[in-house]
Amino acid sequence: MPFKRIRPRSQKMKICFIYHLPSSFLEKDARVLKEIRTLSKAGHDLTVLCRDENLTERRMYAYGTMFRCIGLNRSPRIPSLENARKRLLFNILVGKKALKIINYLGGTLVGKGNYIPIYKDMVRQAIAEDPDVFHVHDYPPLLVGVVAGKLLGRPVIYDAHEYLRGLPSNPARRVKMLRPTAESFLSRRCERVITVNATIAKMMKKENRIKKPVVLKNFPLYQQLQESNILHETLNIPKEKRIAIYQGRLQHGRGIERLIEAAKKIPEIEFVFMGDGPLKKEIKRRTKTQRIANIHIIDAVPQEDLLIYTSSAHIGIHPMENTCLNHYYSLGNKVGEYLMAGLPIAVSDFPEMRRIVKSEGVGVVFDPADPQSIAKAIRDLVEPKAYKRKRENVLRARKKYSWEREERKLLGAYERLEKDHR
Repeated sequence: MPFKRIRPRSQKMKICFIYHLPSSFLEKDARVLKEIRTLSKAGHDLTVLCRDENLTERRMYAYGTMFRCIGLNRSPRIPSLENARKRLLFNILVGKKALKIINYLGGTLVGKGNYIPIYKDMVRQAIAEDPDVFHVHDYPPLLVGVVAGKLLGRPVIYDAHEYLRGLPSNPARRVKMLRPTAESFLSRRCERVITVNATIAKMMKKENRIKKPVVLKNFPLYQQLQESNILHETLNIPKEKRIAIYQGRLQHGRGIERLIEAAKKIPEIEFVFMGDGPLKKEIKRRTKTQRIANIHIIDAVPQEDLLIYTSSAHIGIHPMENTCLNHYYSLGNKVGEYLMAGLPIAVSDFPEMRRIVKSEGVGVVFDPADPQSIAKAIRDLVEPKAYKRKRENVLRARKKYSWEREERKLLGAYERLEKDHR
């Protein structure tokens, strides 16, 4: 079906974002909020469809920019598989292993869990919105966008936040490749594909047989540097002490356990873990039982206060573990946040992070599986001459690694879309 002509240039373009998580997640999703802000400031009309407890329409804000959000209630699970008697009969006839495979297949095209009923509602609502463009965030709702786009004859943009083929695979081996195959099929039916870094863009182009995706890195909005001593004052750390900060989710896979071991090897450095998550209690327990005096834990702070806290540290640490290719090829939001705060960085020796560290001279890399390597990298980074040089490089690079530079590519993608369909 050929695309219908979108609105005249004199009118706003109506854009429908399709988001598969609840609005409570949307409120904290910096990437999506920044895209809403950018497109709204360019004069476009934004509506977001998301999953929520109640079918409600409300106004939300993205960095001070108002947008319309429609929440759709998650429908109940399919009765035939929830009914205990029918499930028991099915187990007897075909076995539990087959049931697990069928349950997985039910969510293969649309994501983890049984999203099929709510996605039917999303398609209906998407069609009712009658936008000029569907912009789908991440893989799970991609089918919704493609179906709605085909029915209305509207272009679809697929914004891949992660490397789908690099995520931990499902244990059902027979079906573990169905989701990447579905992504490949659906992404070829999208007018544009966007992703988070050059490495993943290259992989997606080859594996999905599409044009090279637009690379839109998730760097923070540019802010004036706010130097402070808030961490020293809050945690009673002497002013002459150097602080290494880890900010973000405290969970497995982020290298936190090995970072604690590294901290024990360099007692002259104070380590601050700022965030929440399942490992928070474990960090407190280990710090107390092992009497690690140079580790401090504080709660996550609101996004608007993040820079002033981060900038009161001396170096930022991102010890992501190589648990899957999605992690290995990632860049990590923390990298941009640390640079915006004026901090030299110590990061895992992964391709995208290494590229920034080496090309800009803003930090050091280490083996995230080796506490000794982490400790050595941090010692090298805080050496006075090296630190002074890398800090100067960070201050020069801050504007380069900001959203204001990245958003030009998003606007460019929409301008080309407009031009192609006038």
